[in-house]
Amino acid sequence: MMRMKEALVGTYPNEMEARLLASRLQEEGIRSVIKPRGAGYALGYGAQSFTPHSLYVLERDLERARSVADTASPERDADAGLAC
Repeated sequence: MMRMKEALVGTYPNEMEARLLASRLQEEGIRSVIKPRGAGYALGYGAQSFTPHSLYVLERDLERARSVADTASPERDADAGLAC
């Protein structure tokens, strides 16, 4: 079986924002994975929710996912001070 590559959609200031976009992507039929940045889950129960999280999709879905992300929250990067 051929392994599919993941591609970064963006990094969000916390888990909740990443999960909101993941939910929107799921509505569009795009599967995604969320990964904590930095120490992540090593911080202890619940603490990782307030650290930046990155959202990934399959490489083949990246263009559609970024389009959904742009329409879902065009000011996300400016407000969060993060770049995709």
